Amino acid sequence: MPAIYYVLNLSTAAENRLYLKCFNLFFLLSQNLHLILSRHVLSTFAYQRLHFDLDIIRFITLDISLPQHIIYLDIPPELSISRLSQDKSHKFDHFETLDRLQKIHLYYQDALKYCEDCGCGVYIIDASSPLKLVFEQVYHVIKSISSNQLSIDL
Repeated sequence: MPAIYYVLNLSTAAENRLYLKCFNLFFLLSQNLHLILSRHVLSTFAYQRLHFDLDIIRFITLDISLPQHIIYLDIPPELSISRLSQDKSHKFDHFETLDRLQKIHLYYQDALKYCEDCGCGVYIIDASSPLKLVFEQVYHVIKSISSNQLSIDL
């Protein structure tokens, strides 16, 4: 089974390029290793859609490879706001308004469809479930992908 590397928070196309070059991740990919990224070009598609047309974003990210598999933790924006509101230590930023989160949620759906149409395996997990169940489903997907058992039932 290939080794699995976890690379934290590649949130923008520019960061993807930088990390891929600096950490020589292209070499790791050429060695049949799995990389697990907490964010990828999908976040760029979703968040930049607030400001740019999808065709412009596709042009900006042309030299970034789409991932083979995407595990998307889907949570309704209303529940996200509710959970964040209950955390007394959380300070809301400009992205965390219900209106923006609803738009970003829709843009993620568009981006997931685009990635799926391009051949990415897309696995959507209901993140409104209890955390233990979400973790078990993510673990199951990763285990299935890494052992090439791609008929995954969630």
